[in-house]
Amino acid sequence: NYVYGTGISLTLSIVAALLHSNPILPGEIFLLVSFIPMVIIIARENYSFSPGFTKHYNKMIEKSPIALLVLDRDFVIIEMSDRATNWFKGDKNDPIHQVLGSDENAMEMMKLLTVLQMHHEINDYRMTMCYEETEVHFSIIASIIEVEDQYYYYLLVRDVTNEHEQEQMIFHLAYHDVLTNLYNRTYFTEKMETIFD
Repeated sequence: NYVYGTGISLTLSIVAALLHSNPILPGEIFLLVSFIPMVIIIARENYSFSPGFTKHYNKMIEKSPIALLVLDRDFVIIEMSDRATNWFKGDKNDPIHQVLGSDENAMEMMKLLTVLQMHHEINDYRMTMCYEETEVHFSIIASIIEVEDQYYYYLLVRDVTNEHEQEQMIFHLAYHDVLTNLYNRTYFTEKMETIFD
């Protein structure tokens, strides 16, 4: 019910913004698109929809590249998509810090939740976690939402490891010669400017 109510209120706020010609933030659109499947799943469980409808949206959630997590105020998992289950190896009613595989990963998640408590909404928060000596880079959109006097943490998590590696390669190529792999003129110029400024 909390996810359903939140999805409805989020949808209504975006529709109201459209009607009043207020600018809609990209994060709000992303949240709307991401919450709709979860809202439909909760609604489906509460109000018996046809089996075909249920199967269609289960498949949509299953194929989504985004992991959906809902935590309560004690950071206990209330809802999680299949992708979130695969990444974080947890289940409902598990505290989030216990499903992340290592103390370092748990510390990274707690940093995120601390920042979220200060700002109440985060867009494109970058976080790196290690799983079996492999670094995985995540981009997270998160918000704290109050429903019926309860606060919930909504996390939309996307794996951006490939994007991160491409960014690193582009950055490397910007400051290194392709043939020799030595620093290039751009690096030298920028370094001299910082030294003399």
